[in-house]
Amino acid sequence: MSYLRLLKEAYDSNKLNYADIFKSINHVGAYLSNAYMDVIIPSLGRERYLVSTLNYLCRSIKSCDKVVNVIVEDFDDSELVKSCVNQLKSSVNIIYLNCSPIKDLFSRSLAMNVPVYYFKSDSQYIMLHDSDLLVD
Repeated sequence: MSYLRLLKEAYDSNKLNYADIFKSINHVGAYLSNAYMDVIIPSLGRERYLVSTLNYLCRSIKSCDKVVNVIVEDFDDSELVKSCVNQLKSSVNIIYLNCSPIKDLFSRSLAMNVPVYYFKSDSQYIMLHDSDLLVD
């Protein structure tokens, strides 16, 4: 799939073809359906804050009695993001979504929408989160 073609289609139709986008990304981790909440955290160039943010979120999630999916989108294919997710996945349900093949298409809107459509979210709530928020 050519990025140029995707960009041209997006420009021509003012829409993105999510089916084509989904073919180029993959995920690691199990998405839990009927969760209380999905927390979506796109990561592009702010990896140094992501560790603190995820640690804070994991502590908060463990203290509540709800099923929560934490979806970390990695647009850089960063080893730091992968290791952070691997380190915390035993404590909460973290899903690593590798979006580096679509890095050229990155926009805040796309980053927030891809996981919702990719996983066909059926959670009660969806929280759109920044990687540098709630850093303690």
